[in-house]
Amino acid sequence: MSIFVLLTAIILVFSGFSGEISSSQSDFVVNVLNSVLRFFGIILNESQLDTFAFFVRKLIGHFLIFLLDGLFVYLFLIKLTFFKNRWLHFVIAITIMFVVAGASELIQLFASGRSGNLIDVGIDLSGALLGIVIAFIITLQVKEKVDYKSASL
Repeated sequence: MSIFVLLTAIILVFSGFSGEISSSQSDFVVNVLNSVLRFFGIILNESQLDTFAFFVRKLIGHFLIFLLDGLFVYLFLIKLTFFKNRWLHFVIAITIMFVVAGASELIQLFASGRSGNLIDVGIDLSGALLGIVIAFIITLQVKEKVDYKSASL
């Protein structure tokens, strides 16, 4: 099974969790990261901790997860399809990630204590786009190396 399919399923399932469950998951991650900061002597006051928690939710819960999903959707499309046009893979990957981001926020509209947010869709898509671009560049580099080696034989 593709990592993309698994990660997308996780995103969509977590989107349906209640606000209470989602908050406890976010709080767990924030507490772990705050403990790491404390280990290095960085103590956050309550206001700083609230801001830190906001950035952790947006950076990890949206941007980084969608960056990984975007990277894997592009690699999944390269493996799955037979056409050679990498730009078509790129466009299809962006379209898929737009649907996943929109669906995850739409699901939240129906979850207790949650709400969908267009800004979060934008954060999701920016992470996904960066992941897709990274995968695109990596696959171009690999293709150039393969082409160079086969041309020199």
